[in-house]
Amino acid sequence: MLTSFLLQATPHRGLQVQNVAGAWVDCPPVAGTLVVAVGQGLEALTRGVCVATTHRVLSPPAGAGPRFSIPFFQGVRFDAEFDELEAVGVGPVPDAVRAQRRAVVERYGGRVDDVEFTFHRGAVAKTLGEATLRNRVKSHPDVGERWYPDILRSVREEQARAATTSSEAGRPTSAVEAR
Repeated sequence: MLTSFLLQATPHRGLQVQNVAGAWVDCPPVAGTLVVAVGQGLEALTRGVCVATTHRVLSPPAGAGPRFSIPFFQGVRFDAEFDELEAVGVGPVPDAVRAQRRAVVERYGGRVDDVEFTFHRGAVAKTLGEATLRNRVKSHPDVGERWYPDILRSVREEQARAATTSSEAGRPTSAVEAR
């Protein structure tokens, strides 16, 4: 996805986003507003200048009633290949903007989040569509087991390789370096 727009239709708290340090921050509903989240597609198009929002939703406490939200997702062509992203997207990101992004990452000592970035050149997926499907299978392994077992197996192998590489480098497996 490029971006997501979310209307939190009930007053229930539960949406959280992860900041650059890896801490979970509440994103409480504000009447009459939308939550706008950057997606991994936009992160890929900008080569990491715009960073995808890692988020989670906590269930409301028992007896609080249902939590409703209305999302709208905006994406790019699923057949867009990573090698052509500058042609289908925003063009090359100016060096000055990239330098600002690097400064932010350096100021916080790197970026830590709970989601592995899968939308980049050199990954298993060659198109944004493949990367999106792999991401969904990773997020919902029960669905992957039933409908996409080969993709799930490949995702788990990739995760195991990444974990081995991270542990050999002395980094926690959830650390995501500046991209």
